[in-house]
Amino acid sequence: MILLKNYFQNRASHITLPRSKSLVIRYMIWHFLRTGEVFSTMDDDAEDVKITHRALLQIAKYNAVDERVTINAVDCGAAFRFLLPLLSLRAGKWHLTGTARLLQRPIAPLLDTLHGIGAQISCAADRSLLIEGRPLQAAQLTVDCTQSSQFASALLISSRELGLQELHTLPSKPNSDSYVTMTRQVIAYYTQYGLPAYWESDWSAALFWYAWMLLNDRMSFELPMLSLNSLQGDCCIANLVVQWGIESLPTATGLLLRCNRLNMPDSLMLDMSQNIDLVPILSALAVLIPFHLTLTSIANLNSKESERGTNLVRAFQLLCDAGYKNNNTLIINGFNKKRIIEPLFFDAASDHRLVMAFALFSSRYTVEIEGAETVRKSYPAFLDL
Repeated sequence: MILLKNYFQNRASHITLPRSKSLVIRYMIWHFLRTGEVFSTMDDDAEDVKITHRALLQIAKYNAVDERVTINAVDCGAAFRFLLPLLSLRAGKWHLTGTARLLQRPIAPLLDTLHGIGAQISCAADRSLLIEGRPLQAAQLTVDCTQSSQFASALLISSRELGLQELHTLPSKPNSDSYVTMTRQVIAYYTQYGLPAYWESDWSAALFWYAWMLLNDRMSFELPMLSLNSLQGDCCIANLVVQWGIESLPTATGLLLRCNRLNMPDSLMLDMSQNIDLVPILSALAVLIPFHLTLTSIANLNSKESERGTNLVRAFQLLCDAGYKNNNTLIINGFNKKRIIEPLFFDAASDHRLVMAFALFSSRYTVEIEGAETVRKSYPAFLDL
């Protein structure tokens, strides 16, 4: 439990952001498969990066074919999904596991695709995976990415080992397709140049600071090591907030955010199919500013680190009108405020993105957040925990 009130007022003068965990994890696994080496992490890397790093170190030193080795992805969906094809192709006996919540998250379509080319994978009683690694070949594959684009990225990362030349997804442009594009571009960049000379910061972490500026009308501050020409899909926030009065100006070291006169909407409707990670931050803004918010194409929201949509509605129903429509649309009417009693209490449900969304309320109220430490998953320095 952590108690917040105006915590971020002084932080904005010197903001630090972690490296993009999506980029680092993709490069880390691809580099390992090319060289057998696991490059080092940084102290302020997201916990997901460190989980992937530990797993690869364990895989790298494995040499006992008859001994089953447990690889624990903890709560990192990327590590669990990306390592599944890798382990299926790597000689040995593997037990791929993680937290109870991780093991509940979608994996069946990726399993089906791997089973279709002869992978030896079985499910234990707790839904962890028992893998008998062996050589596999597949020049062409199709994977259902209705539930997660990570299934396609997982296969692409092991594409050279598979001999994979063509990968098709169902649908042809799945939700969060920008992450599949990111994976392809990481592979292309590495093939030509190797590892990046510098690492871009995490746009998902930067979302908080864009929202904070909207709430606090601060004139300017800098976000380090960010680029508008980014492979990260969450950079779309920069285009969204331009119409509200915030400019993102490139500098030698990142982006300078400058707030002109704010022009916030009375209502906003957005299709979130390609940017579902923006949902918590936008939902919090709708309550706090306020405005009427309708977010569509969010069917996969409850398959995240928590039942994210359900938890958002549960939290915000205490503050205003909030609810679901047809399980695919989230509606928040921030204008219809209910009586607010401080301190506001939020249960983050072990979900890092909910921690950051709920922390925005500290600019208006005293806030208690249960499970705030889980923000380490993506932004360890966020609360200096």
